[in-house]
Amino acid sequence: LSWERSPGINNWIVQAADGAGTISHSVSQPEYVVIEPQAGLVSYIVYPVADDGKKGLMSDGVSDHFSHARYLYQSGQFNAAVEAYRRSQAVIRDPRIDGEIVKCQIAESDRFVTLKDYENALNELRKASLVQGTNTAIALKAVNIYQVTHNYLGGVNYLQGVDYKADKDLLEQYIVLKYLAGDYDAVVLEADRYSLAYGRDEDVRRYLAGAYEARGDFADALSAYQELVARAPKFEDELKIAELQFQMKQYRAAESQLQLMLTRYSTQSLDRVRNLLGKCNLQSMNYGLAIDHYTAAIRINSDIAEYHHGLGTAYASDNKHADAQRSFLRAHQLAPNNAVFGLDYAKSLERQGNIESALRVMESVAEQVATNATAVDFHVLFADLLRQTGRIHEALGQITKAKSYHPDDFEISQKFADISAELQVQNLSRDVIEIRHVN
Repeated sequence: LSWERSPGINNWIVQAADGAGTISHSVSQPEYVVIEPQAGLVSYIVYPVADDGKKGLMSDGVSDHFSHARYLYQSGQFNAAVEAYRRSQAVIRDPRIDGEIVKCQIAESDRFVTLKDYENALNELRKASLVQGTNTAIALKAVNIYQVTHNYLGGVNYLQGVDYKADKDLLEQYIVLKYLAGDYDAVVLEADRYSLAYGRDEDVRRYLAGAYEARGDFADALSAYQELVARAPKFEDELKIAELQFQMKQYRAAESQLQLMLTRYSTQSLDRVRNLLGKCNLQSMNYGLAIDHYTAAIRINSDIAEYHHGLGTAYASDNKHADAQRSFLRAHQLAPNNAVFGLDYAKSLERQGNIESALRVMESVAEQVATNATAVDFHVLFADLLRQTGRIHEALGQITKAKSYHPDDFEISQKFADISAELQVQNLSRDVIEIRHVN
């Protein structure tokens, strides 16, 4: 509190009154400082005191809503604190008050986030923006909410409503949201904008690399990850390099990269490295090495179906069909809804003459089969198994699906013709049923 100094007045009495009573304070300067937040609302009256000790007329009372608001904020009563700050603005002019109101509204938003009440959390941030505009702290909190709720386009639209391009952190978050929303072209564009304005940032470059990969620009993705590794080698980035090299059929380069990782990251779980080495050697027809790497991956983590399936594929390629069947079985057990794993297990069962079991496996994963040309092998085997068990009509349905994807395939067309002819014979050989009209 402060007031004008009148001529001949060098002392004042400040009376502070709340619900508990009144306390008087003597001051020799025309001000009174309240340091501590006040649990209750305190009103102040000031008396001037002349040099002869006589009191002058008392001032009008002033209620200290500001100090009470500070107490309410510290005790977690954020909305009540906002109201108290607004009441203080009716009495005093202090530029700090708007900032305190914003702080309360941000804190209330944080409280709603902990309760997973994200809509109200966003509403509090909108209120804060109306007081002093949208600063970086408010925008980042809003973006976090849009990410947590997977409303990535909502977050993009929000940032487009503020000047995100002029703020380093907001531009980075815009790139993240575009990536999560699957707009990879925009990621590439904005990442270039970021680099020009703020230099090369590791996280932004990683999103750029991911965007290149997602849209099939594997060479650009590989170059971006290699740049990251050159600056600061990290396990995930190096593994991604090997994955991209494998994707681009650069099997020797991928294997060299992975072998280097085995020595560089010897203290980490290297099952994914071993798994990819198995894939590389499988493609290079080094089946013995592939088996060794897949076995090493399973030794590290035996609960990954992909590793068992890879091992089964390596065994089958090396004509070790009994071992292959055991591995395919384990893959199917770990991932019973995976159509590819089920197909290979069924193939191994058919090879051993276990037709009924193979058919049961195919039926168990039939609902998971892709509705495109990648499912041709599945439909062909399913048709063969159904035909061998006498379910000719169902077999025709499966081979018809296969033919719809590859209408010019000779083998599929021949199977279709054979099954169609067999069904026709079956229909002709059925007993004639006489239908009589009953009056």
